Amino acid sequence: MATPVSPLRNLMAQLSFTSFPLKVFPVDDLPAARLRDNRILTFFSYGPGFTDDAASFDPECLRWLTYLKAVGLPFRTEFCNEPLQAPNGRLPFLVAPRTDLPAGPAQVVADEDILDYLQTTHGAENLPDVAEALRPAQRALLTLVQTVVADAARYYLWVVPANYEAQTRWAYGARYVWPVNWLEPRTRQQQITRRLLATNGAPVTRDEMYGRALEVLRGLMDHLGETDAYFFGAERPTLLDVTVFAHLFPVLSAPMPESQFRSQLKQIPRLENYVRRIWDAYYQAV
Repeated sequence: MATPVSPLRNLMAQLSFTSFPLKVFPVDDLPAARLRDNRILTFFSYGPGFTDDAASFDPECLRWLTYLKAVGLPFRTEFCNEPLQAPNGRLPFLVAPRTDLPAGPAQVVADEDILDYLQTTHGAENLPDVAEALRPAQRALLTLVQTVVADAARYYLWVVPANYEAQTRWAYGARYVWPVNWLEPRTRQQQITRRLLATNGAPVTRDEMYGRALEVLRGLMDHLGETDAYFFGAERPTLLDVTVFAHLFPVLSAPMPESQFRSQLKQIPRLENYVRRIWDAYYQAV
């Protein structure tokens, strides 16, 4: 399996920045300490969180980390903060347990394959879900959360200059030396900004971006009963629940200089309590 190579790393080589400790470990060549217990599932992720040692500051990593906890499989987390260790150059990814140590290559599961892997190994019927009749509505809401709400959270963390400078660029760049610690997050910021422009058409204002997300979230609360812990009365967090949590928890928990979106979310007390409930259930005791 070829290891993805960042264009920035090629640039560094061309500029003769060869003295920096930029060694990249392919998954099967990870330091022994990283695979010291390869008999259980290992989750490689960004992290820890902005204000905690248990979660992840990255919404996509936090989403799958929370889902793994909800599924109840034994696993351990490695906050490697290096996407080039992943087969597709993105975090998170899984290294499946192997029983034939030390022989045989590790099975690596990229982020887009995590759900399929869990369905195959753990059984789809054992994963958190809602009643069959409710699944079309759940899937529709999940799509809205992954687009409209996720875009607002990305805007808040990556596009608002004060928030990017105060928290986001340090979280994503801290493991690198200069100038990579500046170049890597800046490149990602530009990619996210271009993606938001492409997705939303003409440049939108901050108020428009947050307003759309708040409209979706208020509608979503109609599917959370007064006595329900999770949406559609599920007994455990489903993909919808962990996706909502993953995009909102970094916004609600991280102190930011420009906190408009955070303040607006706090004006929906049931939503804030819902996010806190998932945090308490899966992270508070860690």
